[in-house]
Amino acid sequence: MPIRFDTRNQRWRFEFDQVIAGQRQRASRLLPKGYTKAEAQKFDLEETKRLHAVAAGVNKPEPLIEDAVLLYLKHHAPALKSFDNIVRELKACYEAYAGKPFTALPAIALSYKPVDDNKKPMAAATVRNRLSYLRAACRYAWKHHGLGDSNPAERVSMPKVRNERHVYLGRPEFLAICRRIKPGKARAAIRIAFYSGMRAAEVGHAKVHAGSDVFELDGQHTKNGCRAWCQFITELLTLCATHRCGQCSQPSGP
Repeated sequence: MPIRFDTRNQRWRFEFDQVIAGQRQRASRLLPKGYTKAEAQKFDLEETKRLHAVAAGVNKPEPLIEDAVLLYLKHHAPALKSFDNIVRELKACYEAYAGKPFTALPAIALSYKPVDDNKKPMAAATVRNRLSYLRAACRYAWKHHGLGDSNPAERVSMPKVRNERHVYLGRPEFLAICRRIKPGKARAAIRIAFYSGMRAAEVGHAKVHAGSDVFELDGQHTKNGCRAWCQFITELLTLCATHRCGQCSQPSGP
């Protein structure tokens, strides 16, 4: 029987071992966790039919999504800052794409509805993040390793994310924070962040050149990679006149 229950892994396993057109064809694949016997039998029929067609030369072998993921993780993802997160997220959704061909990617994007440990649906942002990594892996394998005849990511529909936050620190809360910090560079940095809108890391990298009235950020220190400037307001002018928090290229006050 081409499918059997793998007791060691507690999952169904598909096995194929036949001689077709004088050539022996073998395949073995552990099916995703949670597959029922009926689902395993359906996979068996479809995969057996596909393997016969490929071996007989009727169909061209179609690359699998998991092959694209392996290429992506081996050759491209290690150079990215988010490599560890990419590995973790692609592993978390492995069951959704295991054993499935490139052409199934759009269907996976529509049907992927993961749940957390409490059986509650995961946030749309988490789902979109995982599908984005999966789409990137398939596009990379197609473009740089020649997998597939066309870009499998073209027809992928991504879930919409609505997680805009409109909670801002008001001046009373800001002053309460400042009162708990001793006067000096740390409190000055917090005040600069509040009045300028810069991120915490950007405050540390921003520069103020002599005679200038703007904070300047190099592209390597901004989120979008573009240079940025922040115009001073009265409170920031006072800060720069009284503190050298690492931002000024030369003192502008005592």
